[in-house]
Amino acid sequence: MLKWTSRPTPISIVIGNINVGGLGKTPTLIWIFKQLVDLGLPPQTIGVLSRGYGRKSKGFLPVDQTQNASTVGDEPLEIFQEVQRHVNLSIPFAVCENRPLGINLLKAKNPDLQVVLLDDGFQHLKLNHHASILLCDYQKPFTNDLPLPAGNLREFPFASNSAKTILVTNCPSNLTETEALLFKKNLSKHMAKWNLLGQLFLIKQKSPLWENHVGFLSSKTSDPIHHHTLESLKSGAKIILITGIAKPYRVASQLTNFSILEHVQFPDHHNFTQENVNHFMAKFNDFVRQFPEAAIVTTRKDYFRLQSLNGITKTLPLFLVHVEIYPLLNTQELINSTLKNILHENTIN
Repeated sequence: MLKWTSRPTPISIVIGNINVGGLGKTPTLIWIFKQLVDLGLPPQTIGVLSRGYGRKSKGFLPVDQTQNASTVGDEPLEIFQEVQRHVNLSIPFAVCENRPLGINLLKAKNPDLQVVLLDDGFQHLKLNHHASILLCDYQKPFTNDLPLPAGNLREFPFASNSAKTILVTNCPSNLTETEALLFKKNLSKHMAKWNLLGQLFLIKQKSPLWENHVGFLSSKTSDPIHHHTLESLKSGAKIILITGIAKPYRVASQLTNFSILEHVQFPDHHNFTQENVNHFMAKFNDFVRQFPEAAIVTTRKDYFRLQSLNGITKTLPLFLVHVEIYPLLNTQELINSTLKNILHENTIN
């Protein structure tokens, strides 16, 4: 159990990525929040700050049960709902594109706030954060990619050197110790080449802080749960899958206990329209004539962009799935040690 001491400025921990989308940042942040609670931190002292990607509002705005995807964004709502369910109370949570301002205002409104998890913000240069946990895709590590527009990176890989820990996401659930060691070896080898390139362009480089702090996470799509009753969808059910996320094939490929009649795909953070909903309803009505027990399945993140529209959440059998995170090998011990060190270094003992 950690001893809690006060500190004028909340400890800021960035959960970020260099790759563009699809790394599982939202479920990973939720998982890290739960680890902090398990370490003994009172939930009301742990805050979350997000930019609120895709929202139509501007500036600082608290996230609570009265908000919707238009005002605060879909990912903040998903995080808020899950952490609130986990601890059975509301936590300090807000969206603000200016992260330092957001932290200060969040602290002003929540005097007990001591730790802030930042949903993204690794590239936010104005933010002098205490520590960062960087995500890396197992299938395509950032050291093997290029910045936009040539590749899918937000910046050059040597920007990762400041990260305290790397969490490799989207790993196979049966990852072996040998495979993990080989991945870490290749990651360090390719990183050394990027650092050499940076030096050639007179960019001063330090050895990666994360070099001996690399963990591995697998993910699994949950069983579909009814959006209102929370009942599970019966195995073998025929479904129409609707997604507006970065890597929709990962959801589809893991719904092996269900028969997908059609997968309707939209871009990540798609702003659903009433016309889209009317189309879903017409398509569903066509299928249900042949398959009376058919259902519609979408992600929890997509649901927050659909719920304000007429029809789909009220008249159709709508079920939700979300991503669940599982630490592999010694990653549970690694992240607990990382979090304890961050807290200890910043006066929480």
